[in-house]
Amino acid sequence: GGGGGGGDEGTGGGGAGGALRLASPVSITVAATGRLLATGGAAQRGACVGGGGGGGSGGVIYLYSPAVNVTAAAVVSAAGGTGGPGATIYSNTPGGNGGPGRIRVSAVPASCTLGGTFTPALVGGCAATPAPGVAGRTYVGSYPE
Repeated sequence: GGGGGGGDEGTGGGGAGGALRLASPVSITVAATGRLLATGGAAQRGACVGGGGGGGSGGVIYLYSPAVNVTAAAVVSAAGGTGGPGATIYSNTPGGNGGPGRIRVSAVPASCTLGGTFTPALVGGCAATPAPGVAGRTYVGSYPE
């Protein structure tokens, strides 16, 4: 997401993270240098009498394939953006961070490797997440679910 703009009396918040959907009937591989990002934008510092803007919320990432492989150094993130710091003259009130987004993976467990860094974090690797899911964590379902 885009960053928020500065202002004299207040600041704009960061933009939301957007959405990313990757689907393949064969496989999805995210290599070591791969980055799948739907992160919220950072807000700006407050100016004069304004407090910092709020960070943008994280977006959505959906990986749908029988075989999904995310290597150990790869990053899959739908994190919220950071809030802006407060101005130093009259208001030192920082903006809040944006809320986390959502990640969903649908894969055949035997053909799945999720070794990268996930934000929100995984519950149990490629194992299907128990219904109804775990709040604040990546959801993993069995393909073609």
